[in-house]
Amino acid sequence: MNEKTLFLIQHGEAVEKKENPLRPLTARGRETVFQMGNFLFQRGYKIDAIWHSPKLRAKETAEIFHSCLKMEKPLVEYKELEPEGPVKKTMKLLQDAEEQNIMLIGHLPHLSHLAGLLLTGDEKQEVIAFEKGSILCLYCQEIGIGVVRWFLIPSLIIPDI
Repeated sequence: MNEKTLFLIQHGEAVEKKENPLRPLTARGRETVFQMGNFLFQRGYKIDAIWHSPKLRAKETAEIFHSCLKMEKPLVEYKELEPEGPVKKTMKLLQDAEEQNIMLIGHLPHLSHLAGLLLTGDEKQEVIAFEKGSILCLYCQEIGIGVVRWFLIPSLIIPDI
């Protein structure tokens, strides 16, 4: 893997499956993601690509980040980013990607397994306690030797969440 900065993001809060089987974001979920996206924009973060799972809640989260970051490049959907998606296939996508600053928007347990693989070389190692709307920023040169640059949960920047 060539050097990359990765932003692993768990989708925002979604409605319960019994309320709507497609599970769109709740109003609170949309607002949280919007504020997290603005936080990145205000600090000048540049993202080369946003990848998301096909699930509606991840797609809506990606659309909000895309808008906040004022990106022109289209979003990219990958089935590999679904909750039970194969982490090693995601790694292959990352290895083949030309972009250096990639935002991946997905679900648990996939994101947790991916972080474990990137940081320790073992996808079974849970090293990050993701929350809905949280952002993990990693710097990676190779599988298993990535480092955490920072981790941000919504309650640190959004009052009354």
